[in-house]
Amino acid sequence: MSATDRGLDPAVERAIEVFLEDWLVEEEIPGASVAVFDEDGPLYATGLGSRTLDGTEPATSETLYNVGSITKIVTAMAVFQLVERDDLDPDDEIRDYVPFLHEAPGDPITVRELLTHSSGMPSDTIFERDNAATETDLRLHADAAADRRITDGSRFMYYNTGYKILGQLVAAVDGRDYAEYVGDEIFSPLGMDRSTFDQRVLQSESDAMTGYRVEDGERIPVDEPLDFESGLADGALISPVTELTRLLRCVLGDGTLDGARLLAPETIEAMREQQQHRTSTIDGQDRWYGHGLMIEEFLDDRLVGHSGLVEHAQAYAGGFRDRELGVAVACNRSEVPIWAIAMGILAIAAGESPVEVVPEVALREKIGAVTGRYGSFRGPSASVERAGGHITVEIEEWGQEFPAFPESLAAEEYAFYTVEPNGHRTPVEFREIDSELSMLWGPGRFTRTG
Repeated sequence: MSATDRGLDPAVERAIEVFLEDWLVEEEIPGASVAVFDEDGPLYATGLGSRTLDGTEPATSETLYNVGSITKIVTAMAVFQLVERDDLDPDDEIRDYVPFLHEAPGDPITVRELLTHSSGMPSDTIFERDNAATETDLRLHADAAADRRITDGSRFMYYNTGYKILGQLVAAVDGRDYAEYVGDEIFSPLGMDRSTFDQRVLQSESDAMTGYRVEDGERIPVDEPLDFESGLADGALISPVTELTRLLRCVLGDGTLDGARLLAPETIEAMREQQQHRTSTIDGQDRWYGHGLMIEEFLDDRLVGHSGLVEHAQAYAGGFRDRELGVAVACNRSEVPIWAIAMGILAIAAGESPVEVVPEVALREKIGAVTGRYGSFRGPSASVERAGGHITVEIEEWGQEFPAFPESLAAEEYAFYTVEPNGHRTPVEFREIDSELSMLWGPGRFTRTG
């Protein structure tokens, strides 16, 4: 563990560790690293668990991780640096600079539309192609999907290939390839000395993660470097959480860090502006996308950052726009609720309870409280299991199974509903009756037995 002299209260540090350790156990995450920071630098940084499944190599605050789409923050910064040099305009057509998406229907796709995922091009999976290794492969892939573009209005559609194309844009406009440009113009002035796009460092560096994916319930190590030959700019970044805090301090501040100016204050502000509505929770909390940044209201402030996911790792880095507090967290397993983990850590650092203020944590608690086996009086038995953001109820003797969805995110409200084949909405309520948890659904009452 390491902490600065300005660090968090020891009780707060311990609460963060307990919270994170609970997630590691429940989600079967081998190891994770976290750093909490403010505008002046790190407040607290540590690693929990192990970089390897055998537990012999502890995760540290300096462990290198694939951080996936956090790369998009870097790419957006690079593009806006070129904008500040008057080399391009965000509303220019992308085809004016690079040979991509010429045949897409509708109005020509702009640089800004790729930055904000508002081009109408649907999400794609070029990273799953083993033979996508060149710029030509990328162009053919993008052009083959061009006719699937949605042109009837502005809609958020997360388009990874769009950021690969933006990486090609940076190289075409500046003359240096994307990795060289970012190294010179972003990593170097920010002091991100170990951050890289070279996937081989995960095998050569001593303090680097071994990633794991889950197959048939087993954690399988991923020993081979990921292939980003078709483009780096959407998700190839490798970095320790401590260096991600330097990136976010620049983005959350005025575009400078330790005397080095990367972008003008008004440019940074434009990056942080809400551009596209992404999603809403069932309680009406909106989430947005800016230029390379995910945005939402949290704890009466604006939370700005980005999550990242690759085959065997996940990360999040972000912080408050006004409150001087941020977090970077990474782990060596994918398909875990990294956003909820990061928001929970931020909540604890801010003196709040994650269960009360983080939607995903509240939902996790709610669902965990009602899962189990239930019996009825001289009738059938039932089982209730977690199924992502809802539960599945199985009435075993009747051979009946159905999903039930929460009415709200409030952790203390155990009201769910299901939709019957006839379209009727039927309540599924969990209530404490005579010191026993009961499930009340349609025909009767089921009492938890285990």
